[in-house]
Amino acid sequence: MNLSFSRINRWENCRLSYKFYYLDKVGAETTQPMALGNVVHAALEAIGRQWQAGQVETPEAVSSIYKKAFSEGKAIGLSAYGDGLGIVQRYVSGLQQTPNVVEVEWHFDFDVGKHSLSGFVDRIDEGPDGLEIIDYKTNHALYTSDELHGSLQLSIYAEAVRQQFKPKQEEFPVAFEMVRHGIRQQSRRDVHQLKEAMAYVESVGDQIEAAEEFPPTVSANCASCEFRRICPAYQKALTDKHEVAQVDGGDFEAVAKERERLAGLVKILSARKDEVEEVIRKGLEERDSIEAAGMKYRFSSSTSTTYPIQGVVEALYSATGQNLISRISTVDKRKLESVLKEIEPTLTPEKLTQLTSRLEMIAQKTVTPRFTATKGKK
Repeated sequence: MNLSFSRINRWENCRLSYKFYYLDKVGAETTQPMALGNVVHAALEAIGRQWQAGQVETPEAVSSIYKKAFSEGKAIGLSAYGDGLGIVQRYVSGLQQTPNVVEVEWHFDFDVGKHSLSGFVDRIDEGPDGLEIIDYKTNHALYTSDELHGSLQLSIYAEAVRQQFKPKQEEFPVAFEMVRHGIRQQSRRDVHQLKEAMAYVESVGDQIEAAEEFPPTVSANCASCEFRRICPAYQKALTDKHEVAQVDGGDFEAVAKERERLAGLVKILSARKDEVEEVIRKGLEERDSIEAAGMKYRFSSSTSTTYPIQGVVEALYSATGQNLISRISTVDKRKLESVLKEIEPTLTPEKLTQLTSRLEMIAQKTVTPRFTATKGKK
């Protein structure tokens, strides 16, 4: 069987989706987030090839490359164009030095038992510890530590590089380049981990070949599934009444099962709510309001007020003779990180270290309990 990470991932997430895509050959729709991700990948591929040739891209050249990638892609809308352009520009300008690129969009194909495993690696660099595997991601959310260090995708790429290049290194640096955030989430793979990953890949290949039934998996992934409109499980989730588990105080198994079922349903129903709201919003472009089902829908305006810090400080000092800035202002962490990312290329490593250390010393941190739910180890 011909395997790839995408094929395995779809099998893991939902076997009915796997059947629709790989066996029934049902055409999958390309969502706008997917389309924009493809555009960003295409632009970074072109830029990576320039780096591989020893060229340093100017801001004008980066914009031109992105424009071409967008025109050849399927993303639509001015906001999408600006979003993708900003991602690419910030990523390239944020690099401290031009990467030492070995391969770009590198294709691999090797045997795992009786199966073959193929795919493409976005970028391979020569780093201080040997070959480094880079995969671009445009996700809004960063990966958790467990997701990063347990990523099958990165393990497959590392094994492909190990087999093809046969480098003299005991560990393989791997990373998700989170280009939307300007963050590299790094991990490593050793030979033992790669051997274990390949055993799992072979096992999944055997499992897929032997499969005769393809049941759906209702989860939060359903909200963005390309086949949700033809999936009976998705339609059932939209219309079914929720059954509340009969639980006693200590029956956490029943409570946990209901909680996870609800988590999936909430995302499914929320996505459906967004779809029907979009229909109403389109209708409101042609009329002032819509009255239906006992409800009245219309656009309304809300106002938020901000005051420029410099002007406020000057006005307060003029009225009171006192500098009251410490009592009225704090710096938003995300905005500060954005500024630091912007000025980073202009600072020496020593100055950058001094600045971040000083900011860390004066930071005021508040710790609050946060409820989390992650998959446990089997």
